[in-house]
Amino acid sequence: MSREWYDLEEVWDEEWDELLKGVEIDDMNEFDHMIREMESEPEENDMGWIGVDLDGTLAHYDEWKGVDHIGGPVPAMLERVKKWVEEGRTVKIFTARASAPDFDLAVVHEWLKANGLPELEVTNAKDYAMIECWDDRCIQVEPNTGRRIDGKED
Repeated sequence: MSREWYDLEEVWDEEWDELLKGVEIDDMNEFDHMIREMESEPEENDMGWIGVDLDGTLAHYDEWKGVDHIGGPVPAMLERVKKWVEEGRTVKIFTARASAPDFDLAVVHEWLKANGLPELEVTNAKDYAMIECWDDRCIQVEPNTGRRIDGKED
């Protein structure tokens, strides 16, 4: 297999050489599938991670009141997250706030602590290890079809 063929010289390292030793790849789809499987192996535990949106899901939200304001907890969601944490599951706060230039991680961590949660990772990016996304704005679709699970039309 030629590294140049996949144009991966920039990111290729000895670990990739070892992982792909003796593997023949016929096309890029097969290669992409292999990479997704490798990346989907969670490092922290065997279950992957659960993304939980902040505003409108874990915390009440009715309008933007600034970067330093986070609404009160949504009780059902707060208890669910506490349960997952107690079970040893990996939970990350999955919020668009993390993309703002004036984002202050400490505000979220203080809110989590004040509401009985540990200092969870905060991100605005998903990866292949994310197994669930809890968000007030999500619409679940059937894989590979684009059809809404709830059966509603656009």
